[in-house]
Amino acid sequence: MKSVYGVNETSLSTQDVIDAANELVALYFLYNDDTFTFQHRIISESVLISYSKCDMLSVMKAFSASFIAEMVKPETHIYKPGEVVLKIPVKYYKNLINVFINLMFQKTDFVFVQCTLAKSEMVKDLQFLEMFKREMLDNSLEISSRTACYDFLGFVVLNLSKYGSTQVIELLWDFLLSGV
Repeated sequence: MKSVYGVNETSLSTQDVIDAANELVALYFLYNDDTFTFQHRIISESVLISYSKCDMLSVMKAFSASFIAEMVKPETHIYKPGEVVLKIPVKYYKNLINVFINLMFQKTDFVFVQCTLAKSEMVKDLQFLEMFKREMLDNSLEISSRTACYDFLGFVVLNLSKYGSTQVIELLWDFLLSGV
């Protein structure tokens, strides 16, 4: 097994990794149905942020709506002292848009997921929203998915209207009212 961090000092077998994970059950992991999961959300988030430097696309598949709302920031985000966040490079915006759309359909509490995603700093980024709009206009998006996206953008407008993000709101209103 090869290290994703480029450390080649030791060779590990799959069994070595499984044995190490078993030793961490109850400390850091839970084990259920042949699956290891992190016991604490903060550990999971730390691993996602760390591993994103190695494989952003794989990490994005593990995003939850709350992780996106709290931790995911656009490429233009300026770090604050002591802040730990995951900045998404523009080249991954389309992948993140697909995560947004998939999350809206994986959860039974559809409205909660939409409201949570609408609080993300990503929806304040004009470039991200332009790409979201283009993705919605793509003919491959099913009608039910498109309706959910319109509902989501409605939540975004309501959320952003509290903060006076007029340029973003104008972009979304124009798009929503265009009846596309």
